[in-house]
Amino acid sequence: MKNEVVPKQTIALTQVSEEVIMDYLQSLGNNLPEHHIKKFIHIAKAFNLNPFLREIYGIPYGNNFNIIVGYEVPIKRAERSGKLAGWRAWTEGSPQNGDLKGCIEIKRKDWEEPFYHEVYFDEYNQNNSMWKSKPRTMIKKVAIAQGFRLAFPDELAGMPYTADEIEVEPVETPIIEHTNDTTTQERDIKKEFATYIANQGVPKQAFKQFAEFAMSKMDIDFKNDEVKIKLLEDKETLNGLIQSFLQYVSEAEEAL
Repeated sequence: MKNEVVPKQTIALTQVSEEVIMDYLQSLGNNLPEHHIKKFIHIAKAFNLNPFLREIYGIPYGNNFNIIVGYEVPIKRAERSGKLAGWRAWTEGSPQNGDLKGCIEIKRKDWEEPFYHEVYFDEYNQNNSMWKSKPRTMIKKVAIAQGFRLAFPDELAGMPYTADEIEVEPVETPIIEHTNDTTTQERDIKKEFATYIANQGVPKQAFKQFAEFAMSKMDIDFKNDEVKIKLLEDKETLNGLIQSFLQYVSEAEEAL
């Protein structure tokens, strides 16, 4: 059983500017619809979340746009409230026995009794490589995010969920007609695709993990070159997948 106790000093928040938020949105591509831009700006400013500090990020999928917060945000906001007296998180059970669950206990200075919350692996398992290789870490992160949201509703009510709490709704990839275009046939799609995602920050040893992550988020088959071509043509969706994956891996490593 692994416990976590994180006491930190209260730090005043610096208001994130709309310019900073727009700089981040521009990194997602130029085709992001105006209503998605306005929604992201509104939420980031309302909760004072800085995307460059990994406090909030967007995942564009086709016509959809999911707004996610980093899993440490609820913890930091609880600390800054001045009411957090301590907390610990752990797991019980095992995935093999089907009874794995994440647990958290939170103590508030203005409550006589500690707050306890638990979540079950079977209800949140996203069945991708991260959840398969680090099931205890992932379900514990869900318990942490939910526990703090419930224990500190004044600070966290209405804030977007973390990536671990919700599974992005898959979007159907349009069927691509086969073509006899020799230019397409002569392209080394596998190499072109690998080069692109590597240039965007995905390390070579994580290519397989990225493919599994992408397939869990979208209804696509990475063994199909036509799917890779479609994504290379739709940089907005591909860049969104890459950023989401890198954020996902980073948060998982930090939680270890």
